[in-house]
Amino acid sequence: MLRRRAGGGLAEKLWLPLAASERMEDEASDFAPQETGGMLVGYLADGAAVVTALIGAGQGAVRGLGLFEPDGTWQQAELARLYQASAWVETYLGDWHSHPSGLARPSGQDKSTARRIARYKEARIKHPITVIVASTRAEQWLIAGFAFQGLWGFRPLEIKAYDPTLR
Repeated sequence: MLRRRAGGGLAEKLWLPLAASERMEDEASDFAPQETGGMLVGYLADGAAVVTALIGAGQGAVRGLGLFEPDGTWQQAELARLYQASAWVETYLGDWHSHPSGLARPSGQDKSTARRIARYKEARIKHPITVIVASTRAEQWLIAGFAFQGLWGFRPLEIKAYDPTLR
């Protein structure tokens, strides 16, 4: 069993539920060629970020070519609900978004966003996770995860798929 702890450490692995991967790919397809995304919820444990839920973009989200701005007010309310329902264990880990005609690596804007989140005390995470869902020429989606390291930018994460229904 993984030891759960608060959101200060730098993850090396990202445990991502199969259903979450499928949902991100489906939403990226539904909104392509516009970008879309959402919030990652879960916990840090033994050098890993474990995603347990996704929070969508929200009704007020702005999507465009090379642009995505979630409905932050709605996302915060959903995060508060999930945090309380998990007995204050599962919390904000970072965000995911699509690059429908781009690369599966963080952009300069992604770095600026991660830096802002890392400095925002209420986010309570020094090394936010960024997941990018990018299209390939074969019209498939590639999912890549990164942990923000501050001045050094991002560190790629090893993604491990899991099925939370199996015990």
